[in-house]
Amino acid sequence: MTTKIGTAANYFELLTQLDAFLSATGHAWGLTFTGAGNGRLRGPGGAVGGYIGTAASVTETIHIVATSATSFTVTGTVSGALGTATVGTDFASAVIAFRIVAGSTAFVAGDQFAVNTTPKWKRLRFGGCTETTYRTGNISNVPALFDGMTSTQATSAAVPNQIRVEMGQPTEVRAVAIWSGGATSTAPKDFALEWSDDGSSWNVAQAWTGQSWTSTYQRRDYVTAAAPGAHRYWRVNITAGQTTTVTLSELRLFADAGMKWDVSSRFEFAWEAPGLDGGKRIFVAGYINTNVTTDYFNLVWRGFRFWFDPEQSVLDVPAHSGDKALLLSRTPIAYWFVANGGRVMIVCRVSSFYQLAYIGFGLPFEIIDEEHHPFPYLIGAPWPGNNARWDTSSLARYRNPWDPGAGTSGSGYNSGLAAIFPDGQFVQVANRSDSSGNEGQAAGADARVWPYTLNSNYQPDNWGDNIDQSKSQLALVIIKTTTPYHEWGSFDGLYWITGQRNTAEALERIGAFDCLCIQNINRAAFNHFCAVALD
Repeated sequence: MTTKIGTAANYFELLTQLDAFLSATGHAWGLTFTGAGNGRLRGPGGAVGGYIGTAASVTETIHIVATSATSFTVTGTVSGALGTATVGTDFASAVIAFRIVAGSTAFVAGDQFAVNTTPKWKRLRFGGCTETTYRTGNISNVPALFDGMTSTQATSAAVPNQIRVEMGQPTEVRAVAIWSGGATSTAPKDFALEWSDDGSSWNVAQAWTGQSWTSTYQRRDYVTAAAPGAHRYWRVNITAGQTTTVTLSELRLFADAGMKWDVSSRFEFAWEAPGLDGGKRIFVAGYINTNVTTDYFNLVWRGFRFWFDPEQSVLDVPAHSGDKALLLSRTPIAYWFVANGGRVMIVCRVSSFYQLAYIGFGLPFEIIDEEHHPFPYLIGAPWPGNNARWDTSSLARYRNPWDPGAGTSGSGYNSGLAAIFPDGQFVQVANRSDSSGNEGQAAGADARVWPYTLNSNYQPDNWGDNIDQSKSQLALVIIKTTTPYHEWGSFDGLYWITGQRNTAEALERIGAFDCLCIQNINRAAFNHFCAVALD
């Protein structure tokens, strides 16, 4: 799998780096090696797992065959001859980049690496406002305009009034919704929707004059006649009221003329993965949920199979997985991104807390087709919700999805992991209870993850190192434990590993590739470790 390792300045830079990683380049997966040498295939500069496609990558297999101890021919099954790679030197082509690193045993002619590539992911959505602090104005009580309650209002004794919204990324606004306040005599009369790319020089997208209001707390919608394009800053500039005083109760900016995606209230993101065969439509989507007062800045993920209306907010897509959140911060965040054409894993470390999100296809036991298992989708993250701080004390449900925690039981039940089963329905997966974190008490969940679901007396953490001092890895199997019982399959590139003589961020070699060992949030006991394949 293609891997990128780095540090982001904060939660939003993490998201923007993920977007570039997914949508700017193709991805590689399925590395194999046959031959006598024990060198490695790495990324440019020798980065672990860093071999990567380009914007022109297609679905094919790349064969890298030794002609001597230091020279390899590179050929794609679709792209054809791509050139010659030299051991110890970066190789770059139109469809893939890598470096072959020498080992203690030299390569010989005929030794061969093979790796598959898939096209880059397609960005479907990436815009909106990220925090309440980026909604400002010279009218009093601006937060009241975005709180969903007409009983709270923003007032000014004079015009002009500007209500400004700064977007996280340039975002188009096609429509405005304005609610009058407690009196029609204080509603706006003349106003304009304006945009700016630098926050100081403003341009009119469209102006409306002579507006009148027939009732208090009335909503009126205004759609621009033409698409004004994507810009970083937007404002509603009120130049005249019915009288000198202007009062509003709510205001919204929408990205679409149908007024379905509210970009003034939240930042949304979505990509379409091509699948390992290049022909799938695998949706990975979510939104940012922040609260400056309580200091949480979270990336909240939602999975679904179908998205029939591309203008629809990701919050309104039906038959979704429920919220699964990475709990992040405004402080530096170490990260590891691992992707192929069918799924992405996001590992991040905030302070000493390790978190993992897995979104996309897994490895089902059935054939992937309409008859057997048409959409083997998994989505998991540490928090079954959207509104907790990264160091929350509610640790019972705060667990990585290989040993998922439970949300609240009953209607709308949610957990740290959800899987689409062969019948096309999401099933919530949880090993641990919300109240105590004990195994096997996750009321409301219908599935578990083996082997972490074993009783504590029999968990495989008692399994130590192998005779050669290596560590065994076990596939993580999702098992439905309610009628009808069903073994779903396993994660792709995520494994059980013992925590004995193990540390967070250690690398463990499995065959031709490396795995990153991480702990479950801040838990470091033997049964709380997992291995993430970086190749």
